[in-house]
Amino acid sequence: MNDRRDPPPSIGTSGTSSLKYPPSDPLGVLVSTAFVIRQAVSVTIDDSAIGRLADDLVASRTNPPPWDSTLHFRDPGADDALRTAGWILVLDALNFCFWAQGSDPDVRWRVEWQGEIHDGYAALAAALSRAVAEGTPVWDAGWMAGLTASKLRQVLRPIAGHPEIPLFDARLAHLHELGAGLLALQRDHAGNGAGNGAGNGAGNGAGNSANHDPVTQLIERAGEDRLQGSPGRS
Repeated sequence: MNDRRDPPPSIGTSGTSSLKYPPSDPLGVLVSTAFVIRQAVSVTIDDSAIGRLADDLVASRTNPPPWDSTLHFRDPGADDALRTAGWILVLDALNFCFWAQGSDPDVRWRVEWQGEIHDGYAALAAALSRAVAEGTPVWDAGWMAGLTASKLRQVLRPIAGHPEIPLFDARLAHLHELGAGLLALQRDHAGNGAGNGAGNGAGNGAGNSANHDPVTQLIERAGEDRLQGSPGRS
């Protein structure tokens, strides 16, 4: 990005940044940020720099960092991949806005875990690892969907004298939505599995459930790459 004072060109026009819509924007990220890009005055996007960066990333073949087990949960048991990836889904759902809410940047949400005090993203990872150590199944869809504000406050509790995490209500809503979505997938799959079982026998139906459970597939796909290194920070 370049520091500049003149307004950048609108999306789809010629200039330093063409900012044309790609053929596919399934999550609506580019469409939803178009207004901000059009109105920006102090910065713009340098298309040629993006191309150079992309080439450098391809050429560098950088390996992901090792898993940071001091902050990030990884289940050592038989269900380690599923539970660990589910933990990461929750981490991602809550990973936004850790700014101080007042004029003093030092007055912010902080969490203590294993004798260390963390803020920002690290505090979130620490809080979720602490919750697992205290017996909370944060990877469980039913837990997410039925979560109360008081229970989430317990999970995300700050150290004494510091404010609670910003946008608490939005985080609670995110977990409710994530849990409800995962439960809906489970219900849909259970219905399809019952139909298959009636036609193919109970044994085949159970086998299909174990091998094709969409919730398991979703969680494992979400965590597959991330399990090779520590979750990303934002």
